[in-house]
Amino acid sequence: MKKSFPPLKLILIIGLVVFSCSSEVEEADPAPKLNERYILSVDASEGGSVNNSGGEFTAGTSVALTANPNSEYVFVSWSNGSKENPITVEVSSNLSLTANFEKRKYPLTLIVEGEGTVSQEIINTGKRTDYVSGASVRLIATPSEGWIFRSWSGAEEGEELSLDLVMDEAKEITAVFQEVTQYTLMVTAAEGGTVSSEGGTYEEGTEVTITAISNEGYAFTSWEGIDNDEATLTVVLTSDTVLTALFEAITQYTVTVNSSEGGIVSSNGGTFIDNSQFNVTATPNEGYEFIGWEQNDLLSPSLTITVTSNLTLTPVFSQLNGPTLWRGNILTFSKPDGADPNSEAYQDRIRDNVWITRGNNGGQLFNIALNSSANKIESPVGTRWAMGTLDEIDDLVFDYFRNTVNKPKNVVGKNLVLHLIEDDIYLAVKFTSWSNGKRGGFSYERNTP
Repeated sequence: MKKSFPPLKLILIIGLVVFSCSSEVEEADPAPKLNERYILSVDASEGGSVNNSGGEFTAGTSVALTANPNSEYVFVSWSNGSKENPITVEVSSNLSLTANFEKRKYPLTLIVEGEGTVSQEIINTGKRTDYVSGASVRLIATPSEGWIFRSWSGAEEGEELSLDLVMDEAKEITAVFQEVTQYTLMVTAAEGGTVSSEGGTYEEGTEVTITAISNEGYAFTSWEGIDNDEATLTVVLTSDTVLTALFEAITQYTVTVNSSEGGIVSSNGGTFIDNSQFNVTATPNEGYEFIGWEQNDLLSPSLTITVTSNLTLTPVFSQLNGPTLWRGNILTFSKPDGADPNSEAYQDRIRDNVWITRGNNGGQLFNIALNSSANKIESPVGTRWAMGTLDEIDDLVFDYFRNTVNKPKNVVGKNLVLHLIEDDIYLAVKFTSWSNGKRGGFSYERNTP
């Protein structure tokens, strides 16, 4: 068989390759000497540990190292640049290795509903940012013009503009904004008053308090536009609203209370609304007693009056241990012919013990409170009479009625003074009529307290 040889050119290329390889071998580190020992130093940064701290090893020994991160930390790399974990190291020289750790990072995802922004340093609306574990983050919601912030939802909830959270896991937070709805409130006052506010434009749900103020002589009645009759009203706006305060004129009366000698009164009166109540008390001074009120038949010293007209009250006081003179309003009493003397309507009940009337048999006056019929001489029992006036009382001579007037028909139109003996009261009397025969009619005018 014929031997074949490679071409010269191929032999030259192979030679070059062999030469090159031999050059590289010559430049490599010398192989470790058998049985020679080296030191391996192993350390860990903050956030973890390594299962082996190293030591002295024979050349060629393989050492397995595992980096163990603490809670909320993660392994990053070895100081030689390797990111393998665990890693096997073959000892061939002195070597130091450090396991590097860093805090775990969590993503924070922000979502915006409506129009507004969420910010906290580098955080912006819609941006996703990773935070190291345990980091405290404050989110601040800023609504756009015409919008309001409503709430936070998702991993954390709240209704305040700012929200504080701790990044201990991946979190998604939504900021909810709502478009502002505005309503108009218009407030006016009808004749007779004013209102504390004329209204304006307010956001939906706003509470507005309004007060209706009455002018003098008017009273607030109700609101037009809402079912409410309170003068002060709080409106929650959920729509455009128009309100009118209504007033009505009120009737007022004047009560005048005069003072008089011998006592005092608790009030001088004043102006009162129709049908309102007024209280007054007359108190006598020492040595005096209360008798009544001038110009009316009210006898109690303490009065509660429902005011329905203008009224004047003057108390009457009488000095004790002396006569009482009635100089009040004139009262007219009349008993028609044939009227029943037993009827209260035909008895002039001057005091509890003096009721003047007249029988229908042609007789004279008698006191039916003490007698059932007239006594020609002493009637009316309990009284004495004199011709004259109260101004002449010191000079008057008092006697029985019949002795004083002789014939009653002759005293019509003349001044008489009647003395109520038991109560020691003097009052003026003037007869205006006297029926002759057996008819029993008569009439007169007399003073009240």
